[in-house]
Amino acid sequence: MKHKHTKQPIFGALLGAVLVAGSAQAALVIYNPGDLLVGFRDVTGSKSVVVNLGSAASFRDHSAGFTAPATLSLGDINTDLAATFGNGWASNSNMRWGIVGSPSNTATVASDAANTVYASKAETTTGTVGSGFLLNNTNRGIASTTMMGLEASTNGFNTYQASANNTRLVIQDNADAADWASFQPGGNNSTASTGFKVINGGIEGSITQTLDLFRTSASNSTSYVASFSLSGGSVSVVPEPSSLLISGLGLGALAIRRRRI
Repeated sequence: MKHKHTKQPIFGALLGAVLVAGSAQAALVIYNPGDLLVGFRDVTGSKSVVVNLGSAASFRDHSAGFTAPATLSLGDINTDLAATFGNGWASNSNMRWGIVGSPSNTATVASDAANTVYASKAETTTGTVGSGFLLNNTNRGIASTTMMGLEASTNGFNTYQASANNTRLVIQDNADAADWASFQPGGNNSTASTGFKVINGGIEGSITQTLDLFRTSASNSTSYVASFSLSGGSVSVVPEPSSLLISGLGLGALAIRRRRI
């Protein structure tokens, strides 16, 4: 069951800032319009873990530091991933993860026009960026509106109580009206073969696959933004040249790199 709290959202934490995980007093999860979400789930399980990745515009504009190693703290994500999916989550073949966001379906946010869509696609060959999703204007609008249902709605991510371990992380029950799993293929807020109602095959990959993030802001036109990968079972990352390390205070990590295609 979803837990809500009546306090106002806690805003803040720019890219590169270290976040303090947990709070003595429960609060709403950190969320600002235009933020990207990264979701984790076990396809055989009943819960999802969703984390605020930060502003989509910072990745779009490469202001997060794509030309030299840098860090972005997500706080402690491993404690909740292990508690939800087990200590072996990083090697569990049933685990899926994906990245998604739409700044707004009605207005321009940080130079992203209404109905701009960000969605990940798993690499079939590690190190090779594939092609993004092609969405016409109608389907782009559907995707944006559906993503807003996940992010910022009556039952969206922005209404959840943050984890006691991390103010930008929530644990969702798959019975919730707008949980992460419900927007994936076969979910109540999507179709049998699409994610977010119109993205063929969905936006997730296995927990060991690299995810390429694409931005779609015009009909049937998409642009590559960046690539994300999780660390292995040791939950440690050695960044490649021209890469950004997203760390979780030694407890959970993502690596992101910008590549030419």
